[in-house]
Formats: sequence, structure tokens, C-alpha cells
Amino acid sequence: MALRDCPECGKMISDKAERCPHCGVDPREATEKVTPERKPVEATTAYSSKGTNDSRSGGKKKLCLILVPLILIGVGVAIWVPVYQHKKAEAEEQARLEQIRQDSIAAVEAELARLEQLRQDSIAKEEKRKALMTDIYNKMAPVISAAKKKEGSWGAYFTTDLDEDGIPELWVKTGTCNADAIWSIYIFNEGQLKKIKEIAYAFDSVLYKDAKGIIEMFAKQGYTIWTLYTLADGNMKWKKIFEENLYETGRGDYPTPKCPKVREFKLNNLEPLKKELGI
Repeated sequence: MALRDCPECGKMISDKAERCPHCGVDPREATEKVTPERKPVEATTAYSSKGTNDSRSGGKKKLCLILVPLILIGVGVAIWVPVYQHKKAEAEEQARLEQIRQDSIAAVEAELARLEQLRQDSIAKEEKRKALMTDIYNKMAPVISAAKKKEGSWGAYFTTDLDEDGIPELWVKTGTCNADAIWSIYIFNEGQLKKIKEIAYAFDSVLYKDAKGIIEMFAKQGYTIWTLYTLADGNMKWKKIFEENLYETGRGDYPTPKCPKVREFKLNNLEPLKKELGI
């Protein structure tokens, strides 16, 4: 005896049984009745299995559609970030260099402006100095010319700056000869030329220009004396700085100051005065 599935309940029954001992259905009738209806079930089952496979395949596709863009984005970011950082560093370096260039240009322009200001100040200072020296010349020249007119061409003059204030003093020698010569000393003060001192010029006297002032050296018959003339606050001062009797010391010649002689100019020549004043 063979066994088979009951077409109604699915339990095992004999192939000879006229009815299923479990559900009471005639296997033959149930087979005829159910068989046409089971085919759709089988088809549904097959469709369901196919749908499951399609669903799984669709899920993989969706996963690929999600993962692939993410991977591409990741790769793009991995490539883009270093490029961006490099370009950013280049831009920052260019900005730094440009700032240095701008700072250098500004520094050069500032230095040029400073030098130009110094030049303008120097020009203004020189113009002011020339104006002052021209004014001084215009005051000194008539005094020299008056001395020339009175004494002829014998006298002399020179300028010096004893108090080192940038404004020279005028020394004018008048007289008929060294025996009666007089040095008249003038200073320029408050726009006027003022005589502050007269020095009797002894015979055989010589003037020297020392760093401290004017030294008058008198030497006669074995006797010598040096007098230093200085200027302070518009007042002439003098003092004896050396004296010697050659007969007593046994010296054979007169000692002289270790400084140059004053250079004197003739009263009829005003060009040296212009040169001394720088005009």
C-alpha cells in the first residue's frame, strides 16, 4: 500500500482510501476540485519567490545607488581638500607678499617725503641764511667803504665768529700807518651793526686766529706779550696769556702762537667779504 498526501488537509493517507480519515474528504473529488485552484497558489508561490529575489536585487541596486555617490563624494573631498588647502596657502602667501610690497612702497614713499621735507627745510634755511648774510653785508660794506674813503687804501679788514653764533664780527683797521693804527670791532645785533671795541694797534703787533679767540702778539726790543680777545653776550673781553723778556730768558728769537695769522683784506676789495659771508 502506497501513501499520498490528502489534497484537502495535506496529511498522509493511503492511495486506496476513499475518504481521508482525518478530514473526511474524498481524495478523488478533492483532487479534481482543488487541483485547478492550487496552480495559482503554486504560481503565486513562484511569483512570490521571484518577487523576493527581485526585492533583494532592487535593494542591492538601491544600496549601490547610495554607496556609489557617497564613495565618489568621499574621493572628491579627498582630492579637493588638499587642492583647496594648497590654493588657500598660495593665496595667503600672495597676500603676505603683497602686504610686504605695499608696506615697502609706503616706507619708501614716507622716506622720500621725509627727504623732500629735509630738502625743503634746507632750502628754506639756506634762503634765510642768505637773506641774513646779505643784510649783514649791506651793513658792513658801507663801514668798510667809509674807512677806505677816510684812510685811503692803507687800512684793512677781516671777519671772524668769536662767539660761534653763526653771525660774523667785523674788524676794521684805520690810521695812517702801524704807529697810529686802530682796530674797530663791530657786531651785528638786532639788524644793526654796532661798534663794541677799539684796540690801539701797537707797532710790530700781529694778529693770530686761535680756537678760543683772536691773539694779538706784540714784540719789540726783546719783549713780547700776547693778549687774547674773546666775545661773549655781545661784550669783548681780553686778557694777557703770555709775557716774556728775551734778555732775561736768553731766548734768541720771539716765540709765536701755534695758530695761523689772521688774513687781512684791503679796504678797496669787498669780494673777500662776500665770500666770507657766502653770498
